[in-house]
Amino acid sequence: MAAYAALLSLARSTHPSNESLFSTEAKEIVGSIHNYVNFLILYFQQFPHKGNRWETRIRDVAYKIEDILETFMWQRIQSRHVVMKPPRVKLDDQLKHATEEIGLIAGEVMEERPTHKPASSSRPAAMGNDAVIGDVYEMSFMNDSQSWDLLKQKVFQDSLCPPQLVNVGKEIARRCAGLPLAVVLLAGVLSPVDKIQACWEEIAENVNPIVGRELEEILSLSYTYLPHHLRSCFLYVGGFLQDVNIRTSRLVRLWIAEGFLKHQNECSKCLEDEAEEYLEDLVKRNLVMVTGRNRDGKIKSCSLHDMVRDMCIKKARDEDFLHVMDGRDLPQGLMSERRISFSRFDADDILGPTFRTILCFQVQKFSSWLAELGSYKLLRVLDALGVDLKELPSQVFELYHLRYLALMGSFSIPSAVSKLVNLQTLIIHLASGRLRGKIDRGVRHSLPLEIWMLPQLRHLFFHSPCKLPPPFQGLNFPLENLQTLLLVADLVWNEKILQLIPNVKRLGLTYTGIATQTQSFDLHRLGELHQLEKLEVIGYGSFLWARENPSFPSTLKKLTLVGGGFPWKDMAIVGLLPNLEILKLISNACYGSTWKTNDDQFPRLKYLLIDGSHFKHWITQGNPFPTLKCLVLRFCGSLREIPEVIGEITTLELIEVEYCSHSLVKSAKKIKKDQERCGNDVLQVVCAGHEVRVLPSSEFSEYLVVVP
Repeated sequence: MAAYAALLSLARSTHPSNESLFSTEAKEIVGSIHNYVNFLILYFQQFPHKGNRWETRIRDVAYKIEDILETFMWQRIQSRHVVMKPPRVKLDDQLKHATEEIGLIAGEVMEERPTHKPASSSRPAAMGNDAVIGDVYEMSFMNDSQSWDLLKQKVFQDSLCPPQLVNVGKEIARRCAGLPLAVVLLAGVLSPVDKIQACWEEIAENVNPIVGRELEEILSLSYTYLPHHLRSCFLYVGGFLQDVNIRTSRLVRLWIAEGFLKHQNECSKCLEDEAEEYLEDLVKRNLVMVTGRNRDGKIKSCSLHDMVRDMCIKKARDEDFLHVMDGRDLPQGLMSERRISFSRFDADDILGPTFRTILCFQVQKFSSWLAELGSYKLLRVLDALGVDLKELPSQVFELYHLRYLALMGSFSIPSAVSKLVNLQTLIIHLASGRLRGKIDRGVRHSLPLEIWMLPQLRHLFFHSPCKLPPPFQGLNFPLENLQTLLLVADLVWNEKILQLIPNVKRLGLTYTGIATQTQSFDLHRLGELHQLEKLEVIGYGSFLWARENPSFPSTLKKLTLVGGGFPWKDMAIVGLLPNLEILKLISNACYGSTWKTNDDQFPRLKYLLIDGSHFKHWITQGNPFPTLKCLVLRFCGSLREIPEVIGEITTLELIEVEYCSHSLVKSAKKIKKDQERCGNDVLQVVCAGHEVRVLPSSEFSEYLVVVP
């Protein structure tokens, strides 16, 4: 529902934190609007199906007020930075009519508001023809085999499918693309027709026309009964390209920048967790498909079924929420759109002063279009990772309202970044692409001192090492919202740095061998980051950990070490971390020939990867790794065997051995046989590749371990 999203957005524009930009008279009017908006938001949350009659009026007046306010705010900010006169028109005069309109709507809502909150309902009691739909809303997306099984069950029930219909039946099921609704609807078509091959083949050729209309109606009804806070999030997913895996982390950051989440308070540090819950809810409702999960079970990537995406795009367009362009002619009315997504398009033809969001995929002539960014003064989200930029346009820093900026290029960030006081996410990819599997040692980006002056910053991503400037004297305002910081080169962990990023949850660091031979980076102070959950450290050469006393916070859930020569004996410190679930040791991450693991170490570890190591002996005493599920050993040419006690871990499901010694492969297979004799048929052992030598530390592969 665009009205609800518009209200959430307007609530941020009218928030008291913006009072300094308004006159005394304007403050009173803006305050009144803020109260009306909060009342309407609360109404929609409590009575989600009662607000449809005011949908268009609320959306239009909210958009109008927001345009007036944000244009005024932009002009005021510009007058401070450049030689420009402040706005002449009084804000209260501009807002007079719109304020009366939203007040009138709030009054109407107040009069008709029910006296009690209705019982919540996730979907209507009757969803059309129960005989056709059944329990399909409770089903997840299926593979081809599951789709065929469901189709057979619905069409033939207890009877067998005639042999001549098996192949064409499987083809019909395949064309449903895993959507249970489509399978059940087609079963309703197939059941009454003659069970002859020609009839079924004709239906197979017309799956989309047969299913399309009824499926669209059912999906539309399902959307209607979505809670308001999920509707905007769902429609937004339709803005991504068809048949692509959408990374959850990217989607979550965009939702937050758009303001789709219900803020409990403006300083909430858990917006990302709340957004992930929204996504899980959409998955449970079978509107979004999971295409990958992380080792901790959380959704890593997702996508939309083609039919769901078509409905999503149509709804978004009809509600003036988001317009998706895919290379066709420019539509009428584009100038007034709030959000656009485009691909395979000549971006120079696009101009919209009311744009709040621009998502760019595989576009043409984008660089010259960026030169006109100054005219997009209300822009909040610019995601242009699909475009290779030669330079960073200075007009970007005139976008006062910008909250999300994602670009690709080898440019530096200038001091003008301090103007982006509302920026929450900054992502810069290398111009040469994402360098899958490898990373450049050299520092490609230098950040200005002004990077410390962005109070709303939550996520700072660089896909090649960037140099973070030392904090300047007198800087006493920490980046309390900063949760993600990577990839940072040669950062020294002094007291000031720790004070400035107290709440960071994910951290990516890289250190060069030359620097680490002569100085300490005080990595032991990483243990003072009491919110840290994910840590990646890349050390070039074998000197990084030689001068350090390793220490990590008890909150750590995932640790990745690449190179750096972490002593195996100090791995006992890592083993005591109470919440560690994932440990990756890559490219001679650890130094020494023997790793000793003892009882009660790694109490929650679920996934262990050792990829490229010289160690020869793995000695285990007692019962470490009590919750381990997956063990992966790659390029460990000197290791002769896996401790037998590893096979006795009751939670262990998989051992992977790749490009290791024959004796290590033999050891893994022996563990498998021993467990089978004990009745354990759950453990799987996978061996691949041939025996290879272990590379010396100077030759270790350079891995890219940071993925936004």
